[in-house]
Amino acid sequence: MKTKILISSLIMIFIKTRLLATTLFSKKGAVFLIPFAVTANVIDVKLALLILFVVMIIDFVTGIGASHFVRQKLLKSLKGEELKELKESNLISSQKLKLSGIKFTLYMSTILVAYGIEIVFFIKSFKVNFTEAKLTLSIIVILFWCFVELYSIIFENFKKMGFDVTARLSNIFKKYK
Repeated sequence: MKTKILISSLIMIFIKTRLLATTLFSKKGAVFLIPFAVTANVIDVKLALLILFVVMIIDFVTGIGASHFVRQKLLKSLKGEELKELKESNLISSQKLKLSGIKFTLYMSTILVAYGIEIVFFIKSFKVNFTEAKLTLSIIVILFWCFVELYSIIFENFKKMGFDVTARLSNIFKKYK
């Protein structure tokens, strides 16, 4: 049972990263890269890790909020025994906390692997055309995980809370267009 949960959570993380990569590297997804391209000239590994931890905490909190909103909608729609079971269940379960631990371990291990590759193969920092920043492989991995977390916050958690960011942004752009 635990291995099935672990495998399914790893598959979900893979699907999210694949979906995020296809979103970011599309024509519309380039809009998400603009804020990071502007601020990237001041990013070092410590700052990037701090940003990742803050975004992970925000994702965790908004995930709990999204669960609360989903639960409130279910409480209104269910009746009888199902309603009683839902009222007795916890909003935060140990299974979901374990998945958060697995996610944190996955993020940190990929960052450490990237840092290890930098050390073993003597990979130095490099510049990208759109910014003056000196990037490293580990910073790129950290920023990628930041994108994954931001995607989770904006397109999953906020949507479950009833705040569709993409619809509101497209309405704003339509007004100005």
